[in-house]
Amino acid sequence: MRGFHRYWTRIDILCPHVAEPRAHTLFENVYIHPLGAGAVLRPMHVVRQGVRVLAEHNPDLIVVHAYGFQLLTLGAMALARRTRRPLVLEVHHVEGYPKAAGFRDYAQRRVTLAVLRYAHKLAKAIRIVNRAQLGPLLRTLGVPEEKLRLLYSVYLDTKVFHPVEGVTKSHDLIFVGRLVPNKGLGMILEAFIRLQRKKSDATMLMVGKGSMEPWLKRRLAGMRGISHVPRFPTTNDLARAYTSARIVVCGSTAEGGPRVVLEGMACGLPAVATPVGLMEEVVRDGDTGFLVQSWSAQEMADKICCLLEDETLYKRCASNAAQLALQFEYEQSIERYAMAYRALVPQ
Repeated sequence: MRGFHRYWTRIDILCPHVAEPRAHTLFENVYIHPLGAGAVLRPMHVVRQGVRVLAEHNPDLIVVHAYGFQLLTLGAMALARRTRRPLVLEVHHVEGYPKAAGFRDYAQRRVTLAVLRYAHKLAKAIRIVNRAQLGPLLRTLGVPEEKLRLLYSVYLDTKVFHPVEGVTKSHDLIFVGRLVPNKGLGMILEAFIRLQRKKSDATMLMVGKGSMEPWLKRRLAGMRGISHVPRFPTTNDLARAYTSARIVVCGSTAEGGPRVVLEGMACGLPAVATPVGLMEEVVRDGDTGFLVQSWSAQEMADKICCLLEDETLYKRCASNAAQLALQFEYEQSIERYAMAYRALVPQ
């Protein structure tokens, strides 16, 4: 919103219920409206709050982040039908696609595909945040090509995330992300164990918090070479953490990005990642890193070793990764996003 709000007179955001709900304002023209309690009632809350906002401020577009069990989407669809405002769906990723991390992911995938198969008929446009996975998937649901808008959701401050010469590399690997099932933490740890069999002094920094943090702490108690930091105070601190590592890793089973891999690449790190979301477009084998096509710990360890053992390959991938990440520079990405939506506003 820091950059996006400048392109609009007013933005009203209906967000899920929080412990102490209260409306508040950001950047003078962004208004946050927490919805009422009760996830099952969320569609009703969206309609009720949305009708009030529409009556008072007459917005031009209804935009919904289509995720999870699609309760916000159902509410936004009902609101669009009732008020006859143009509806835009934002599909950042589909939980459990291309690979489910558990039954909940699988259930959310089934619900999402069922809802989107119908919702796209009501929508004026659908934002997708990667080309390789979401475009083909939505086309199988009958979404026409002309409704799709490819607008990446990576906004990199290249004044913060950029290569720094002469920094001591204190970690071979860095993982950054929420500690939740779809991040493939077990595979990453197993890959690190296999890496240590070839490189006994290998080290990794893991950055993140989440529901699996207790599990991670128990696993790390019996391992060596891995440091865990729940979070860094500032983005500058995070950028320094990236530059202290040699390779950024991603073991996710489903993602839209992930953005954190692009942050690492912007800092001059090759990536070793599973083929999720945007990774299929930006992680090019032997050019900016390697994809782990099999989702196996052994393949991940092998690809990491390939980079660490070949200095010429490593330097080429590091340089190319930093150069590729420039296309996601913050101001340019925000402008593309905003202008694409302004083009949807009825004249």
